[in-house]
Formats: sequence, structure tokens, C-alpha cells
Amino acid sequence: MTRSKRATYVIHPFAGYSGSAKRDALALQVGMRDGFRCFFCRCLLYPGKQSPNSRVLEHLEPWRLSPEKKYDADNLRLSCKACHDGHCQSIEAQFSGYPTMIREAK
Repeated sequence: MTRSKRATYVIHPFAGYSGSAKRDALALQVGMRDGFRCFFCRCLLYPGKQSPNSRVLEHLEPWRLSPEKKYDADNLRLSCKACHDGHCQSIEAQFSGYPTMIREAK
């Protein structure tokens, strides 16, 4: 008898349907607050997913490490895809497990 291994997945709070009402409302609130510009490079953000200037809802303290802040607008910033994929991901890898240090580095 063989046992299958089942992977355990952590579901991102904004994952799932492309039109998540909660995510869209938070993105609008954060975008209006920040002028729809990238928090890091200040470029103008556009809808979509493929362009380097596509908007990404970024957690300053990663939600996996600070689950109580996953829907907190003060912990959210809009960033462009280029900054998110480069700058933010490298900071999170460097300070993995330390949410306060990640927030300060961002």
C-alpha cells in the first residue's frame, strides 16, 4: 500500500477570484491614499498583470508572518510589478522570519 503525500498550501488572503471585492476595495483605498504610484520608485501604476508598471498590493510586513495585519491598510502599499518582483522579494528572502526587519528595510 502506498501513501500519497499531500502538499500543504498557505492561501494568500488576496488569492482566488480575480475580482475579489475585499482586495479591490483595499487596493482602491491604498491607491487613493498613495496617488496610484509605486511606493518604492514612484512610477504611475496601471491595471493588469504583465507590464512592469502593473500594480501589486504589497504587504510591508508579510501576511504569513503577521496574519493580524493582512487586511490592515497601514500595512499595505501599492508597488509596481518590477519593484515587487525584485526589491521586495529579495528583502523578504534576506530577512525571512523577521517581519519588523522586513518592514524597516522596505
